[in-house]
Amino acid sequence: LGQLGANGLLITPQFGPRHRLAAIYTSISNLPSTATDEHTWVSAFCSWCCQCHRKCPGQAIYDQPVSHPSGIVSHIDVERCFPVFANQYGCSICIKVCPFNLHPYERIRDHFARRAAKLV
Repeated sequence: LGQLGANGLLITPQFGPRHRLAAIYTSISNLPSTATDEHTWVSAFCSWCCQCHRKCPGQAIYDQPVSHPSGIVSHIDVERCFPVFANQYGCSICIKVCPFNLHPYERIRDHFARRAAKLV
């Protein structure tokens, strides 16, 4: 579908970070392979961009995701995020400032690829 961004949200070509996700449990055993993932570049882009991290009013987005002993990976410090979210009747600054919310996915991908090629 896409790749997790620095803000912990799924970034997809069609909708950027603007999603509502739900789990669907199934017994299907022949799901398509995800061995090749054309969205892995998003992580590198997010590490370079950091707009969500810089603009977060609660300073709740970690510089680097935190891996817990349980295997869960956190992108956001909920102790910092929830008070701001509650006081503002919902925040969503991380979505608002995300370039994937502002520009087409392909444009960001191509621009980032050209920039990365210049650095090599």
